[in-house]
Amino acid sequence: MKCGVVRGFFMDAAGLAGIVQALANAGHATELAVRLLQGVRLYSEIETALCYLCDALGEQLHAVASEGLALEAVPPVSRPTLDNPLWYCIHTREICFVEQACGLLGLGADFDALRALLGERSALLAWPVLDDHGQPRGVLLFSGEASALRAWRNDRAWAAVMAVYQCLIGTLAGRQAGHGRVAPGPSVQAQRLEAQTLIRREFVGDSPIARQLRDELVLLAESKLAVLITGETGTGKDHAAWLIHQASSRSGRAFVPVNCAAIPKDLIEAELFGCTRGAYTGATEARKGLVAAADGGTLFLDEIGDMPLALQGTLLRLLNEKKYRPVGAVEERTSDFRLLCATHQRCPSGCARAAFDKTCTSVSAS
Repeated sequence: MKCGVVRGFFMDAAGLAGIVQALANAGHATELAVRLLQGVRLYSEIETALCYLCDALGEQLHAVASEGLALEAVPPVSRPTLDNPLWYCIHTREICFVEQACGLLGLGADFDALRALLGERSALLAWPVLDDHGQPRGVLLFSGEASALRAWRNDRAWAAVMAVYQCLIGTLAGRQAGHGRVAPGPSVQAQRLEAQTLIRREFVGDSPIARQLRDELVLLAESKLAVLITGETGTGKDHAAWLIHQASSRSGRAFVPVNCAAIPKDLIEAELFGCTRGAYTGATEARKGLVAAADGGTLFLDEIGDMPLALQGTLLRLLNEKKYRPVGAVEERTSDFRLLCATHQRCPSGCARAAFDKTCTSVSAS
């Protein structure tokens, strides 16, 4: 497609027809991207054009086509945060324009390397690659002078070309094997970006520790493990637990917080597991406990270090088997919940410590 033609913004009818024909003859997504990017470089003032496709887990973008840079020099882009224009474009399914790349700082070493290749003063235009169901498959990234990118985006001929490209990328979905990486259906990365959006909005801070904690909270939200959150009083352990729940797949179900330090020791078992009528003095009726209330959702035991030692063995069994027995009951019951715990102590002692060593991961909020 480059047969001695001098680069310039103007594309006549013959050039338009040639690009459309080249796209229509592409046999797979990578070839389709290569032909599109060649046309962009040939008939515009855009300096660099890249096509990234998502990997199978939706955690990394890999360049499959490049014009203006050697493909082997283009780094993959991971750390899917909404501050990254590529991942923002994928998450929102909208075009993203950045006036100068030099303003994009703190997005990870991989994006820093890409920014250095493209030029600190370059403008960026990210264009989502969607399949025929409207799901994100990757992103096209164009760089150059801001005026050139705006002119290209507003050109009607190029709008028609991009519509053809989007249509063809969907029809090629069944012939992708061995030709680039494609994200699955409603996509893992979309869910992760939604979680990151919530956590970034609700967990404020720009320090390295705050950023690390945000990353950990996203990972914990995706996990099914029980979590022990440690930290001094007033550091926001309860807020961290709520964010893990809200960013998880259980967010539509109950979040049941329990302050173990505030419940009288002789009542905490009945509060957690419920009781039958007449199980103890004052138990005039059967009552469902907080463990049962958390079925399908998340049970948060705050200040678990203050839990009576006699209950810690029961906690260990609850963690391992998700089975419990209401006070006064004969039969066991089950509850499908995720357990989050917090303490201002370094770690609970005795059986509770053994439980966390075996079944939990931990994070520090201090």
